[in-house]
Amino acid sequence: MNTLYKITSVLMLFMGTLAISAQDNRTLDTKVADILMQLPTEDLDHSDRLMQEIIDLGQDGILKITDKLVPLGSGDDTKARYAIQSVAIYSGGEESLIQNGVVENALLKALGSASNNEVKTFLMDRLIYVGTDVSVPVLSKYLPNNDLFKPALAALTAIGTTDASLAILEATEIGDVNKQAAFIEALGALRFAPAEEVLKAMVNSSSKIVQQRALMALAEIGSPTSYEVLEKAVAGSNYQLDDTKSIIAFIHYGNKLQKKGNKDLSNTVANALLKNCKIDSQLHYRSAGIHILSANEGPAFTKTLLKESKNGNKNYVGAVLDAAGSDLSSTEVALWVKQYKKSSAEIKPLIIRMLGNSEEAVVFDKVILKAVEDKDVAVREAGIKSLSYQDKNKALPVLFNSLKLATSPEEYTAVEETLLRLCDAKDSQLLAGHLPNVNEAGKEVLINVLASRNATDQFDTLVGYIGTGSENVSGAVYKALPSISSDKDFSALMSLLNKAGKSENIKNAQQAILNILDASNGKYADTVFKEYKVATDKSKLLPVLASLSNQEALELVSQRLSTGNDNEKLIALDALSSWKNNDALPYLFKTATTTTDDAIRKNAFDNYLAKVRKSDYPDDQKLLLVRKLMPEAKTLAEKKQVLSAVRNVKTFLSLIFVSEYLNDEELVTTASNVAIAIALPTPGKQDGLSGEVVRDIVSKSIDNLTGPDSQYIKIDVKEFLDKMPSDKGFVAIFNGKDFKGWEGLVKNPIARSKMSARKLAAEQAKANEQMMKDWYIENGVIGFKGEGYNNICTIKDYGDFEMIVDWKITNGGDSGIYLRGTPQVQIWDIARVDVGAQVGSGGLYNNQKHESKPLQVADNPIDEWNTFRIKMVGERVTVHLNGVLVTDNVVLENYWDRKQAIFAKEAIELQAHGEDLGFRNIYVREIGSGDEQLTEEEKKEGFKSLLNGKDLDHWVGNKTDYVMENNELLVRPKRGGHGNLFTAEEYSDFIFRFDFKLTPGANNGLGIHAPLKGDAAYEGKELQILDDTAEIYANLKPYQYHGSVYGIIAAKRGALNPVGEWNSQEVIVKGNHIKITLNGTVIVDGDWKEASKNGTADHKEHPGLERNTGHIGFLGHGAELAFRNIRIKDLSK
Repeated sequence: MNTLYKITSVLMLFMGTLAISAQDNRTLDTKVADILMQLPTEDLDHSDRLMQEIIDLGQDGILKITDKLVPLGSGDDTKARYAIQSVAIYSGGEESLIQNGVVENALLKALGSASNNEVKTFLMDRLIYVGTDVSVPVLSKYLPNNDLFKPALAALTAIGTTDASLAILEATEIGDVNKQAAFIEALGALRFAPAEEVLKAMVNSSSKIVQQRALMALAEIGSPTSYEVLEKAVAGSNYQLDDTKSIIAFIHYGNKLQKKGNKDLSNTVANALLKNCKIDSQLHYRSAGIHILSANEGPAFTKTLLKESKNGNKNYVGAVLDAAGSDLSSTEVALWVKQYKKSSAEIKPLIIRMLGNSEEAVVFDKVILKAVEDKDVAVREAGIKSLSYQDKNKALPVLFNSLKLATSPEEYTAVEETLLRLCDAKDSQLLAGHLPNVNEAGKEVLINVLASRNATDQFDTLVGYIGTGSENVSGAVYKALPSISSDKDFSALMSLLNKAGKSENIKNAQQAILNILDASNGKYADTVFKEYKVATDKSKLLPVLASLSNQEALELVSQRLSTGNDNEKLIALDALSSWKNNDALPYLFKTATTTTDDAIRKNAFDNYLAKVRKSDYPDDQKLLLVRKLMPEAKTLAEKKQVLSAVRNVKTFLSLIFVSEYLNDEELVTTASNVAIAIALPTPGKQDGLSGEVVRDIVSKSIDNLTGPDSQYIKIDVKEFLDKMPSDKGFVAIFNGKDFKGWEGLVKNPIARSKMSARKLAAEQAKANEQMMKDWYIENGVIGFKGEGYNNICTIKDYGDFEMIVDWKITNGGDSGIYLRGTPQVQIWDIARVDVGAQVGSGGLYNNQKHESKPLQVADNPIDEWNTFRIKMVGERVTVHLNGVLVTDNVVLENYWDRKQAIFAKEAIELQAHGEDLGFRNIYVREIGSGDEQLTEEEKKEGFKSLLNGKDLDHWVGNKTDYVMENNELLVRPKRGGHGNLFTAEEYSDFIFRFDFKLTPGANNGLGIHAPLKGDAAYEGKELQILDDTAEIYANLKPYQYHGSVYGIIAAKRGALNPVGEWNSQEVIVKGNHIKITLNGTVIVDGDWKEASKNGTADHKEHPGLERNTGHIGFLGHGAELAFRNIRIKDLSK
């Protein structure tokens, strides 16, 4: 066990080393570029790691980033700004990470060299996060600057030290009043006491804004020696609001003194407010004084509060009572109770609210009990609500009595709200017991409270009031049914539903039944069916049947849809629309396409589309369901509705479907908008479509966009088209009009290979003649009308590919699709159980050794369209039928000679079995694969492919970030890893050919003669793979550009294709000589030993120059890019 553990540990360490080995010796420019390329990150950990990397670069590295800043609108420096903002926040938030002020010092140096004010502003704004006293002298110089004093002031204020405050204070001598006002405000925010005398002088400024800011700054500092200045100012305004806002500053000053504990002076401020603020327009200032004095004096101030509460202004009295607070002593409570008796009806509710949560008996006895019997409704309402804060046992009898005596809606509402605050489910018996004692409105209140408390134990009691009182009471009970019903009440509910007449009562009874059914797992299904059979009004039970959502229920609802009156049909349609599964869709479709009633048709039409959109069907199936409604659309609005229904069905065939209407003048705008929505990626996802067909449709649609956001969408579309890969994507192999690209089938591939050219030509002519007899094209569909088994096939042969095709068959139908001339992906009528068709279509029927049956049945009914998505790579086949996986990466056996592997390339065939069938929308996307991509010349010369199209079995290292997809090696970095991927074998002399496609700013490398650990650029040799046209690489050294032998030999520039297009590169290594050809242009041709005899170009040690054998690898730097057609010829053998 110990030995096994050690071996495992070594292996894990080894693999970890492979994953993390990277270019530790990259130049500063390259390190900066690699960091910027990874921004913004998808997670915080990755961001933090990059920020630490930036800090580790030191001042010079950060300056490399600030050098990339340009004035807004003059270039794209988004990544540089993002990096500087992020590292500033990171450094400022983590004091220990500032590391001798490296970020601050770099920003200051950049600020000094920047010539543009906008860039200077950006840099100063970042000093808000990292600035210290070191920044103060630099920032101070900008305070006189009209354009830059604001960001400089903001940074100094954020620094907030004595030095920063003194710098701002000194700047107040600047004569510009706007600057003075800003500086004064900052001094106040900093509460810089040494500024007091200067601020006092500023109060006498001729500028009102300077006076205002100076007064408020003095108030904020809160020095006792500022009282006379502030009082003089407020007296000068007659304690009214003027341009200096001195009254506001004076009040703020009092509050600040109070918080500092200066009780005497804050009282002086407050008393001045009381003395001078007496008229109505000043009462809110007076209330500020009241609050200060109440907080300072406590109970001793109560008499003044009592006196103030006699004021005729209700709002002011409310402020006084708020100052009195709620934490009152018994003595204070007694005084306020006495005051209550003397108060007006307008003021009494205010005092009740103040005293309401007091536990003093006198409050309950002398205030609340009096209030609930007051002649004024508002007082009674306040008294009732105050019971919420009293002892429950004391409050409830009063509440019930108030409910009995209530005469106004306000009182009933107050009682209900208070009961809800006091009562829980345990009080249901008590609540129900008072039902006989109250009037009809009171009963509604109690019923509502019992419903809110889910009083299932009172079901029988409440139901007893149905029909015995007013309609309102009966309605309240019906409304309560969903909350008070349980399993035991199911039969009673069915009876109540049968008796209900008003629509609201019916809905509430239905909802109560549905709640039970949803939790019963079919327990009451038989009861529902029995009730339905005897029900006089069956429409009431249709929504209930929808809850069951089984076949019997579906048949009953569909019967009512066929035979009921118009109202019953609409109810039945609503029931079908709320069906829990997709079984109701055919009935909605049938109604939408057969009924003659416009209202019913519209209901069915709308609900069918809505239910398809909300269904859990795969997108392929959703499209088929929506598309089949289009021929039934009668109006322009309905056609637009159908097109819009596929807006979120993001498949290639969805795009093809809507594109068919781009030439329809009435539908072109809708079709264009939907087409673009389908093609473009969903925000936050990578689900955009691509390919030549997609590009053509989107390009055709863009000019037809309308609406308020159309201009913004056009910008998105242009960016989408610019970034779209140049691959062909899916291409139509059936044009919908004729048999161009197709021919009759001649026997099988092996038989054909044995025929002479003359014989094959003769047989082909016969087959073509037969094709025209047996097969036909109508309305874009290939159909079969013959009686034999004469297949048709593509003229072109296909290797690896992905195919999309719609198909349908008739009763008893049997067909299939041959892949590479070999049977077959099966198509048949699943009702043909005699031949085993019940397993479904999509299996590899003729397989014997490997799986032949599909994983599940996913066929649509006969005479309806189905969609195949077939993918064949190598000998393996994957099939999705109507979006459902039915064959998963299964080997297709060679039916014609089972000893042979499947043919590398052959035709695609459509099979006929004598029955009518149809194929449409036939598209193929070719996938290049492994050795199949080698030219005949390459095969003869001894090249071999290093990609098998399936996996990375012949590679070692980072198989997480490097993935195979459609025979392309994709780099999909996770969290910015720099992991490398190496060939399992070592090579010395070789010819290495590969294609690559860069993304903007992409950086990778081709390591040669590399060990599996260490820095491949130095322990071996690295050949740059780089988008050296990107702005972030503007300052590279010649030996860093694409194709260069890194640090040794510089490559010739200008041969790269535009970003997003494929490039082809060949590397020939013989001894110490290397030749690199890019897109037909030789960019490197030299000897690395000769090139480094007087020292390397990067002046670093390259021990790998002595290595002449090793692995070939791709050296990741966190960028996305793609490789394909990777092949090698070993020259050492």
